Amino acid sequence: MLALQARRTAAHLMDFAQARAQLNARDLNESVDQYRKRISAENAETQFLYTHEFYGQVAHLRDEFARRGVTDNELDKFYGEPVYPVGIREVGQRLYVLAHRTDPSIP
Repeated sequence: MLALQARRTAAHLMDFAQARAQLNARDLNESVDQYRKRISAENAETQFLYTHEFYGQVAHLRDEFARRGVTDNELDKFYGEPVYPVGIREVGQRLYVLAHRTDPSIP
């Protein structure tokens, strides 16, 4: 059950990260200064959304795996404050690794 829950959360995180990463593309009519400001705002919003939508669930899963003796140093580095969509994607990938380590039948 834990592995399946982690796999589902990992999939949602990776979808979220992909969607947020697509927002970082520069519009053709944007100046460099406008682009920097927009990206800064987008990244702040991404961090806010991760914190409010995913952090609690990720922390719970991480703790449950740790109670079972299954840990991941990379997840420990990223899950608290992943920076940018790439960091959020890494959290999702590490959750998937934990899920697969505890239940190799998880696709």
